[in-house]
Amino acid sequence: MEKLNKSKTKLPDEIIEAILLARDKTDWKKRNDAVKLLKSYKCSEVRDLLWEIALRDKILVVRRQAYLILKGWGDRIYFIDTGKPYTCTEIKKTLEKVRKRLKDCNIDIEEFKCALKKVDPEMYDVMLYEKKLENLLKKMEINKQ
Repeated sequence: MEKLNKSKTKLPDEIIEAILLARDKTDWKKRNDAVKLLKSYKCSEVRDLLWEIALRDKILVVRRQAYLILKGWGDRIYFIDTGKPYTCTEIKKTLEKVRKRLKDCNIDIEEFKCALKKVDPEMYDVMLYEKKLENLLKKMEINKQ
């Protein structure tokens, strides 16, 4: 916990927990809620984390939330919509990794989701957020036959 704190003052446990949740790339809803909670605690650790999220998070809602907080604090930041979080090539490579791992021709969609979550939890989270996972897996099933 001490590693989180750059300054000499001890951060409250609630803020430390929120920082850890904000760094969790596996659940965008928890990350977004943590970012909202961090708004009430203005310190260098929180500011640095919000800058990182505002510039690099793959979920637009989370990135925008961090941007709005920083803007409200008076930071000079510009919101940039970076487009799609993953390229088609990245998605195909990851899905092929999962398929090779399973080595089964008759793959259940739920099994595939679990395997994808283990191989690339951040991509799984992004695809759930964008509501593209189900359609993509159905297309894979059609292409497989």
